[in-house]
Amino acid sequence: MDAGSRGTSYAAPAASAAPEVPASILNPEQTARLNEVRRELWRGGMRGAAAGVVTGLCTLVAVKNVSALKGLRNKNMYTALMLASPVMGALVGSTVSGKNEIQLVGDIFDTNKKFSSDLSYSSQLQANKEAERVEREGAFERRQATLRANAVEREKAAAAAVRN
Repeated sequence: MDAGSRGTSYAAPAASAAPEVPASILNPEQTARLNEVRRELWRGGMRGAAAGVVTGLCTLVAVKNVSALKGLRNKNMYTALMLASPVMGALVGSTVSGKNEIQLVGDIFDTNKKFSSDLSYSSQLQANKEAERVEREGAFERRQATLRANAVEREKAAAAAVRN
């Protein structure tokens, strides 16, 4: 035993001890949308904090200049106002952004749900939502095919009318 080890031996972890990385449940398009919503939450919070700073400064000016608010003029109130207004603004900004942006990722949560029973109300509701989504996705193509078929029929009718 050498002097540097002090009686303790450390073994490197085995190569098989590395954790396995699970395959992603989300496809790249869903991952991109989810990341954009996360960014928008941060942006909303920053915009709210900026609005809170402006609101806090305006309130400070009002407290200093309005004689009816003379009782509130002390440095503790100013400090509390300048600390609380950006925090409240960030909270409101993030909440509003989240409520608006959840519309972009709601289908991700619905698509990847797992249910314990195929007969449960939730699983039936999910199956109906999925069927409606598939129906909506194919609606554009079906409409285009119908318009093309109608155009061909009109051309045939016009050609027949010209021949007669």
